[in-house]
Amino acid sequence: MDHTHEVTGSNPVSPSLPAPSRPSRAGDCLKPTQASLSGSHATPTKKPRILDTFLRALETLAQLAPEVTALDEELAGREEEVLRRVLELVRPILPRLARPIILKEPGLDGATAAGGSPGERRWRDDGIVVTKKFQQDRDVQDRSQRYSASAVVLVAPGKLVEIEETARWSERETHHRDAVWRIESREVEPSPHFARENLKRVLASLLDALTETIKREHGRRKDLLSRLTLVEEAHKALSRTPAD
Repeated sequence: MDHTHEVTGSNPVSPSLPAPSRPSRAGDCLKPTQASLSGSHATPTKKPRILDTFLRALETLAQLAPEVTALDEELAGREEEVLRRVLELVRPILPRLARPIILKEPGLDGATAAGGSPGERRWRDDGIVVTKKFQQDRDVQDRSQRYSASAVVLVAPGKLVEIEETARWSERETHHRDAVWRIESREVEPSPHFARENLKRVLASLLDALTETIKREHGRRKDLLSRLTLVEEAHKALSRTPAD
């Protein structure tokens, strides 16, 4: 019998014959393939997206950290230099800028302290409050309040003084007979650490004090000019009056 094979493709000399198919067994059609388990779009060799993002973040931080450290070290000295220079500029006019520092006992809410005192103390030196922070906590067990505050004040002759307040009082006692209020102080050095943490606050507080003082001085100037005009007019009128 004559067997004739029709060959298609680019190589008629070496035809490729299909591999014999394995006889199918019962249940083969029910077995899931690896592609169906991992998804039709999964690529086994591709990095997970979260790992790739994590590695890029590590690389970015490795490049950024040395620059940030260098900037921090450079600024440490320069911020201190600026702060000291600002304090020197303010020193001659500090008496005009300084205001009374009034400390109020916390927790009074308009009441008077034990012994009938108003619960206020005036600090021994006038000055400018350049930074202030406070914290208040409530103890549920004994129904008491705890308060702490810290203020840095610029006083003559240009020193920075930290005033620390601590207080405790009971919510059961309306007259504050058991209240405790302590005030302590210490001088603060305008160190690189202090300048780093507080330079912006110091500049803002001094600017507020300058603005308030300028406004007050304008008012005084207006009043003085008015009084001067009155005195000059009085002199002219008196000069025309015959002497006794």
